[in-house]
Amino acid sequence: MKRVLSLVFLLTIIFSICACFSKDKSSESSVEKESEAEADNSEMTETEDKKKESISESESEETASNHSGNENIEDFQADIPEEYRLKVNIPSDMNEPLPSSEYADNSPLFGIGDVLEGQQQGNQEPRKSINLPKVIDLFTIEELENYFGMVVYVNEEGNLIPFENEDSVTYLLYETETETPKSLFCDGKVYISLKDWGNPATAASYINFFRIDPREIEISGKRALIQDSDNDVSIYVTDSVILDLIVEFKGQDGWLVPADQELVLKFAQLVCERLMEKME
Repeated sequence: MKRVLSLVFLLTIIFSICACFSKDKSSESSVEKESEAEADNSEMTETEDKKKESISESESEETASNHSGNENIEDFQADIPEEYRLKVNIPSDMNEPLPSSEYADNSPLFGIGDVLEGQQQGNQEPRKSINLPKVIDLFTIEELENYFGMVVYVNEEGNLIPFENEDSVTYLLYETETETPKSLFCDGKVYISLKDWGNPATAASYINFFRIDPREIEISGKRALIQDSDNDVSIYVTDSVILDLIVEFKGQDGWLVPADQELVLKFAQLVCERLMEKME
């Protein structure tokens, strides 16, 4: 009996020791978990603090660079007059005109821009544009065929859309009739253009720009210019209305070359006279 009691008592002691050991172990593990969680939280806090510090540092650096950039611009423009300096942070609604240049160029090219606004150079009063006739109405196809002795077609593809107060036409000439008249395969070509430039200054600018060393002549009592290199003719119908004429025929090499100067001048006289009749 004593042995049994001793065994029971011994087992009770053993179970008590085991229970205490497991309780201590669980408490230690919970403490470790809490310490780990606290460590993680502290690391996250430190990371966020570092991010905030880096952002603030970058912003301060950017502000400093902008400030130094503005100072550099001011230093760069220190010797430049106030009205010619670059402006910093110009508002979008600013519409300040550029200062006028002290170097005034008298080139005739500056007169071409005036016609776009319907203005004349200097203090001249603007006048109304002349009502020009259609160039294609100057001659019939039969008249041109009888004059040149060739088959004549209107080049529909080559006639560009004219601007205001401008008209032109291109005729293709063939030795024989063709079903598909093309500019590349024609035996001759006649180009007639008529334009009102609005004022004498702009008309002169056009001539000076597009005519290289022209020779001045007279056609039907009108001042005219011919370019001897290609026999292109420009006639001053009025002081601002210019008639341009180009006549070409196929050469021995198969390419179009300028027509004989005498033929061009005779045809130019006929075109000018017909135009004056239409404008009366």
